Amino acid sequence: MPELTRITRDSAMMGGKPCIRRMRVTVGSVVGLVAAGRTRDEILREYPYLEAEDIVEALSYAAWRAEGKSKFRCAGREAARGHEPVAKLVDRLARHGFETVHWSTIGAATAPDVEILRAANEHHFVVITNDLDFSAILAAGAVDGPGVV
Repeated sequence: MPELTRITRDSAMMGGKPCIRRMRVTVGSVVGLVAAGRTRDEILREYPYLEAEDIVEALSYAAWRAEGKSKFRCAGREAARGHEPVAKLVDRLARHGFETVHWSTIGAATAPDVEILRAANEHHFVVITNDLDFSAILAAGAVDGPGVV
């Protein structure tokens, strides 16, 4: 069983998917970028808060899981930072006259999904996310809103 110091899991964040250093970046997202042909340098430019070792460990985790393994030890939980590609979308929407806010300006990047849903519902926000499980989390939480895209 490998010791993965950069892979974290939290059932209250990103639907419990393995993430990189408790950031809202899943292992699957990183592996998908590599599979799509992105180089390490391209990934690090697009996600400046990631480190080269994050990519290596994400690939190691994926290879280990491809062998049919199901349990791993995870160590190290570091503070998370914002999600740059989403921040760019927030800026683009604002330039076109939409009132926007990036979660990192109002809450902790390590916040559980339910906290984000509560805040969005309270402020009548629509949540734009690349987390494909977010709508399932919304439904399971029996929360009346917010909209999720």
